[in-house]
Amino acid sequence: MNWMLLAPLYLLGGLAVAIPLIVHLKNRQQSLPYLFPTLRFIAPSQSRLHRWRNLVQLLVFSLRVLALLALVLAFARPWQKKSAFAVEEAGILVLDVSGSMNAGQAWDRAGDKIKAWIKSREAGTRASVISMGRTGRQIVPFGGNIKDLETALAKVEPTYEGTAVDQALREADDLLQKENVRRKTITVISDMTATAWDKVKWDQPLSPGVRLLIDDVSEHKPENAAVVNVTAPRNFLKMEDPFPVTATIRNFAEVPKTLWITCRVNDKDWGKVINATLPAGGARDVAFAIKPAGFMPVKGEIRIEPEDILPQDNKRFFCVNPRNPVRVGRLKSDPQESDIFLKTALMPYGETASNRFAWIELAPDNPGDLKKQVDVVIMDEGINLSQNSASLLTTFVRNGGAIVLILGEADQPTAWEQEMGLTLDRKRSTGSLATGQHFHAIEFRHPALQQFSMPRGGDLFRVNMYAWRAFKLAGAQPLIRMVNGDPLLAIRNIGTGKLVVFAFPFERSWSDWPLQATFLPMLDRLVNWLAEQGLGNQNFLAGDPLPDGQRAGKPGFVQDPVISNQAWVVNLDPAESDLIRKFNPRLASRLENPVRVITTTGQAPVFSGEEKNTLSWWLLLAVVAFSLAELCLANRTPG
Repeated sequence: MNWMLLAPLYLLGGLAVAIPLIVHLKNRQQSLPYLFPTLRFIAPSQSRLHRWRNLVQLLVFSLRVLALLALVLAFARPWQKKSAFAVEEAGILVLDVSGSMNAGQAWDRAGDKIKAWIKSREAGTRASVISMGRTGRQIVPFGGNIKDLETALAKVEPTYEGTAVDQALREADDLLQKENVRRKTITVISDMTATAWDKVKWDQPLSPGVRLLIDDVSEHKPENAAVVNVTAPRNFLKMEDPFPVTATIRNFAEVPKTLWITCRVNDKDWGKVINATLPAGGARDVAFAIKPAGFMPVKGEIRIEPEDILPQDNKRFFCVNPRNPVRVGRLKSDPQESDIFLKTALMPYGETASNRFAWIELAPDNPGDLKKQVDVVIMDEGINLSQNSASLLTTFVRNGGAIVLILGEADQPTAWEQEMGLTLDRKRSTGSLATGQHFHAIEFRHPALQQFSMPRGGDLFRVNMYAWRAFKLAGAQPLIRMVNGDPLLAIRNIGTGKLVVFAFPFERSWSDWPLQATFLPMLDRLVNWLAEQGLGNQNFLAGDPLPDGQRAGKPGFVQDPVISNQAWVVNLDPAESDLIRKFNPRLASRLENPVRVITTTGQAPVFSGEEKNTLSWWLLLAVVAFSLAELCLANRTPG
């Protein structure tokens, strides 16, 4: 049996056995023999009595020594190392397989760490492996042998996914809680990128008794530049004018870098920027103009050279799909002047197939299945909707549709508008068509207005406002404001859809915007952008679930299995390009819980400082028995 003492220092108390020895030696009777002739017949009986007394004293001495030794041993707490644990240790290897592990020699160093971890697995230990990418996935379950570990780990390769550190650690922790072992360890092999480890919730430690070990395999001085973003429209309309593609290039190195930036579409160069210098830790935006190619998706990529420590992020893909005209549904109460400007802007060629938009009149009392009919709904404020119509509009916007609401003379919002979070205030007016006010603040970063921030994009600050309806829209983002802070254009996310509110109708008595050159491109881009938002995601990161149910893998293009002229794009997570590591010697200890709890199946938790130790109680019972026996013998007078 494998025994151990929980408090071995108490063995020093065994020195107390010297006390009964000293007492025993001191109390021995020493006498000189005298022979008297008259007592010579008594000597044999005295000899027998003397031997009995010596035996009693020896027994008393032995009982005292045994009582003291049993007491000392009981306090030292002997414990048999067997318990209900089938094995002594369960260990989980959390292996970082994220995109940044492709950088430099990180994966080769990880291989050496993996071999060392397998070699450290002793017979009788249980082991499991979790891959840490976009999610934490158990790739080797508990129960296999060393050969199973070696075979499974030999097949693991780094992916292009992000790094879900917190999820992987919590999953490993949950698995260890099901293991009936004394020691539990989590070993993490990672390049320790700060972008991933900074997201770990350090205020939620691991379960008690779980030890965390970290093996850092990162480069000490990572030198990396990457294409971290590409902005392109989702769709184009057959053969139209070139559309813009903007790429963001970032330098993560501590020194300036000079790069070549190339845009390629269907293996053809559409522009190149040579000798683009990026400052240390800086970024640069580069724009290209791409012309659609018939009825098939435009598949392009932005590439930088020369190659660096992480080649996989030197290229970023984009895809723009063809589409039919945007279907614009119109809900109005009465014929208005704004209808003329709306239809002129969206349907410049009349009712022909040459238009970028399809105009669809909707009945306020029964608009029908909006999702099948339209992409964007433009409606006037104050329309008396039936309960069925209001429900259809609510369902439409919450399920990804877009509604543009144009305010006017109505002072009170309808029940549906109140449900959308709209409250109205009084109409504000400048009093004269000759004394219009201009826009005060414009959010040019929004895609619908971004074109007006560039040269020759048009000057929105020249628009004259003669009147507008003050309003508030809960949770909305104002895009245009007046000098007093009133919003003129605001957008709110509702469910997966959007609600856009204009504070004025498109009439000359309210504003001269419909007469200016910026009105048509603004409305065109706004409606296009709203339609694109309802098309669903077409850009994915490695590890994301695709619409067909598969998991996105290697960066590149994925063709829609149903629609031949639709494609998706998969890219490396841009966070993986930042190779700056998070190094802290005490990092692991911040997640460890010092309180150690041992659990066994079907039993209540037993704390390590309070194990059930029946042997100690038996020793204490023996102390009582030895003491009672010693008292009985010590007080007995031999006859």
